[in-house]
Amino acid sequence: MIAVQVTDGTGEIFIGTRAGMSIRFEEGDVRPMGRTAYGVRGISLRDDDYVVAMEVVKPGTAAHCSP
Repeated sequence: MIAVQVTDGTGEIFIGTRAGMSIRFEEGDVRPMGRTAYGVRGISLRDDDYVVAMEVVKPGTAAHCSP
């Protein structure tokens, strides 16, 4: 795990990888889960790739990227 952010369910999630792959999806597309859940897969990775960034993007706002 690289990041955890509290959201209100109305934003979009952006995930980026070291190899330059990325995905952006609405929070509403992810099913709600309880405490015992293992989570959901946000992005599929190749063997030599890994996640380097995750941001919650709010509609109507500009996102920034951390170096």
